[in-house]
Amino acid sequence: MSSHFKELVLALFSHDPETRPTINQIRAHPWMNKSGFNIEETKHALINDLKLKKTPVQTARTNTQAENKPVRVRKTTVHY
Repeated sequence: MSSHFKELVLALFSHDPETRPTINQIRAHPWMNKSGFNIEETKHALINDLKLKKTPVQTARTNTQAENKPVRVRKTTVHY
């Protein structure tokens, strides 16, 4: 992913609402205005990248005989 894309996404998820970009700033961002931008290609590329990442259930196995059985992974909850 490009540095412009990463910059935009990080700005969109800023904790401080005062620093988040407005819709006009988003539209004017270099990543949104690059030549050849195709929303469908971008969407498919992001989905494929996410599919390549493995979850704990996919990677945790009990033993070689139980390859098709996922191991239960305990989720923890953080209270603030």
